[in-house]
Amino acid sequence: MTSLLNVSNLSKSFIQHQGFFRKKEVMAFAPLSFDLERGETLAIVGESGSGKSTLAKVLTGVMKPTTGHIRIDGINHSVQQHEKRCKQIRMIFQDPNTSLNPRARIGRILEAPLSLNNSELTPEQTQQRIEDTLKKVGLLPEHEAFYPIMLSSSQKQRVALARALILDPKIIVADEVLATLDVSVRSQIINLVLQVQKERGISFIMVAHNIGIVRHISDKILVMHEGQMVEYGDTLQVLNDPQHIVTKRILLNQKIQIRK
Repeated sequence: MTSLLNVSNLSKSFIQHQGFFRKKEVMAFAPLSFDLERGETLAIVGESGSGKSTLAKVLTGVMKPTTGHIRIDGINHSVQQHEKRCKQIRMIFQDPNTSLNPRARIGRILEAPLSLNNSELTPEQTQQRIEDTLKKVGLLPEHEAFYPIMLSSSQKQRVALARALILDPKIIVADEVLATLDVSVRSQIINLVLQVQKERGISFIMVAHNIGIVRHISDKILVMHEGQMVEYGDTLQVLNDPQHIVTKRILLNQKIQIRK
């Protein structure tokens, strides 16, 4: 049976110019491979600068890969198929204060991906999709008339999730979306994500830092260090019996007890 997402030998490097004539290739992350099944959550963890956020951006098409393939339902989504991939794998950025246009009403923010990727919808169908999606993330239809500045932190993250959901994707990549939220708001967003996943069978890739949350919400974990994938597997197995010193150090720094 084909995995929903198959990532094969994916890598990303940048060319850094040093003076007028010299160039240096800087590796953001080395070739790596992993699979993700339908309805699963993969957590990508690592210390700052490990390459995890760059990997998230490559997966969603924000950045082009240097090498490798991204297959969704067995179909290789090359750069030329960017529009189709946009409908199937969506991204939630870390800070909604910068990712949501402060000068656009919420309705316009949610309408934008529809107009760019779903031109067959009538205006009436578009309006209905916006209202339905707002309800799914615990907001009211009236919120479409609001500007982001009028919303709380929790509501902004709900709008960010709604923008990702509105194209009915198969996979959502969330880049540290819980990092800046307080404990109560964080719990609300986690419960919302789990509810959406249960109802719609969406797979999530969560770039995360908090191992306690990772243990609670993820099925698989991928540990990165200086652009290398150093550990990958079942979350509980990896966290209860880590094999790499980096994984052990992350657990130690967060005072997470290893369960043998």
